[in-house]
Amino acid sequence: MSDDLEKLAWENERKGKAYLINQRLESIIPPEYYSIVSFEESDRIQILGEGWPGSEEYSIQTLVNEPAIVSSIVSNFIALNPFDFSYIFFFNYGFGLVKVSNDFLLYKWPSLVELDTEQIYCYIPSRNYFICIHRTDEFLKGKEQKGIFFIYEVTFSNLDLKKALLPAGS
Repeated sequence: MSDDLEKLAWENERKGKAYLINQRLESIIPPEYYSIVSFEESDRIQILGEGWPGSEEYSIQTLVNEPAIVSSIVSNFIALNPFDFSYIFFFNYGFGLVKVSNDFLLYKWPSLVELDTEQIYCYIPSRNYFICIHRTDEFLKGKEQKGIFFIYEVTFSNLDLKKALLPAGS
């Protein structure tokens, strides 16, 4: 019985979080550009996804006011995607996935990160890998002596994906 209550409580919490993100998404995305993925499908996709990489070599950093490299990574990520949408996981909402049009993701990824206030994970349907775009304030690798900056940190689920998505010369 306790397991049933916990499962019901978790499902109600997920529904509440999905409702909240839907309300926030409506303010920045026309409804035809996104949809909430069922909890079952969200769970299946995330379980099949690669785990969090274990080292800093899987990530890159850039200043928030210099987002061009992140835009290029997102563009390359979408180019690998045979579908016209990607799945987005909003870290601070943690209920499941949102299906977002690639056109919207390409041009409005900073708005999606801001909506979460911290980080989003982007998944390609039918692939196990992801990128995580994290907005934070911390030391910039190699410039620690200059203090804390507002940065974007992009983490790749594997090194082959990092090589495929980084712009030439990065």
